[in-house]
Amino acid sequence: MTSFVELTGVGKTYQEPHGRAVIVENFDLNIAKGESVSLLGGSGCGKSTILTMVAGLTAITDGGILVDGHGVHGPGPDRRVIFSSPGLLPWMTVFDNVMLSVRQACPEESVEQWRASADDYLVQLGLTATRDRKAMTLSTAAQQRVGIARSLALNPKILLLDDPFDQLDSKARRELQDVLLDLQGRHRLTTLMITRDVEEALILSDRVVLMTHAPKATVGRIIDVPFSRPRSRTALMKDARYLELRQQIKAFLDEEERNCAA
Repeated sequence: MTSFVELTGVGKTYQEPHGRAVIVENFDLNIAKGESVSLLGGSGCGKSTILTMVAGLTAITDGGILVDGHGVHGPGPDRRVIFSSPGLLPWMTVFDNVMLSVRQACPEESVEQWRASADDYLVQLGLTATRDRKAMTLSTAAQQRVGIARSLALNPKILLLDDPFDQLDSKARRELQDVLLDLQGRHRLTTLMITRDVEEALILSDRVVLMTHAPKATVGRIIDVPFSRPRSRTALMKDARYLELRQQIKAFLDEEERNCAA
């Protein structure tokens, strides 16, 4: 596998009044271009720390991170984070929110090209009916669709998803998972996603990285997800391999929880 994103010996330590707190240590992970990877682990195991270090929002204490051969030393347009809260400009319309990203990504293009690109992303995210509505008037699920459209419009090298569907009900969550599944196939997105949902990880990922518990969290096991793309949620749920992988992941997480409590 040719690495597009490389995390080598990555660690994060905070200095606290009682001494050094090692959150993550010796974290190694390679992600290929066009690959979708999920991080799974217990609460407080450092998943968000890893994600924000890749994003350049959290300083790396040890090791290093490369994205397309370039070191990560701070935030950059090549990495886009989607949080559970969409972070839109609420007084602007859906179209204008997406247009901001289109103009930033392609400053040399004409206004007509910007508009065509923005409308194309709205079509892909199922947002044409709400094109001219203020973002503040939309449901949380619809706002998250706009947030994904804005992120895609920036054409990042890797899309970083921090439990993006955590605030949605189960129906909206499944719908947005299917949207992301379609976008992964359509754009060959490179994604790194944090999730606490085993089903979500298996549906959306090519590999699932299971993290050990903090402190000193690291890679505990990596699960290869064998299902070809495009994927059918219905077919996947009936696949015996899916049930086996789900059991393996849950067994790992349960064991980590027991070790933490001991």
